[in-house]
Amino acid sequence: MVTRSLVRLHSAAAAGASAASGELARFARLANEWDDEKGAFRALHSMNNLRVPWIVDETTKGVSPSADSSRAPRVMDVGCGGGILSLALARRGLRVRGVDACAESIEVAKKAVESSSIPDSVRARLQFDVVDEVELYTGKDGGVYDAVVASEVVEHVPSMPAFVRSLVNAAKPGAPIFLTTINRTTLSRIAAIWLAEEVLRVVPSGMHDWQQFVKPEELTAELVANGCTVHQVLGMDYNPLMDRWKWTECTQINYAVMAKKML
Repeated sequence: MVTRSLVRLHSAAAAGASAASGELARFARLANEWDDEKGAFRALHSMNNLRVPWIVDETTKGVSPSADSSRAPRVMDVGCGGGILSLALARRGLRVRGVDACAESIEVAKKAVESSSIPDSVRARLQFDVVDEVELYTGKDGGVYDAVVASEVVEHVPSMPAFVRSLVNAAKPGAPIFLTTINRTTLSRIAAIWLAEEVLRVVPSGMHDWQQFVKPEELTAELVANGCTVHQVLGMDYNPLMDRWKWTECTQINYAVMAKKML
């Protein structure tokens, strides 16, 4: 049964190999822009003001503070890119392993950690690794993380169901799993692609494929099917002119989900 499951996962990864290669090539070309807060990834930098407190608060809920950083909650940041979110979470006291299939992005993340402006205490809580889709899907790091994060990633993967399974597999029983992504609606086609990429240019042209956007009900159904309970579905609103994010009840464009792996 295990062998058949692995074969299915490998087949799913192989089926999306062409699309995945295109995504990796795109992010490789943009790798040098990760640390530019006004560049191609500026919306992700400003998103930290919204997602970081949310992730930290939910991850540390019920956890007793400790001066020993080795006892801090351990988080896996899947699709970490150049480390924008990983670094921010580590600054807030979490131990973070950032993984990404793009070697160029991971190299940028590692160089950012080596910066003299990063305190040793923060640097000690960070680890970055190149992990391809097959390795992630087959779950070598099963059940060891106190929280798992995939922010602005699920709309770029070749198989959403296989990707969600890998996230759940990595989490400990009872651990929260955080996702942010884009809904597949007419409004998101206009706002997240035409307006953001072609008119305002706040996102590089060609960054997104509307067909790969995921509806909240599709994502939550997959989480439930993999043994999770969904606790939050939150709308996220981005003002590109002010470069600011806020929570909203509307999930027609950007949204966030927090689920917990059942005990």
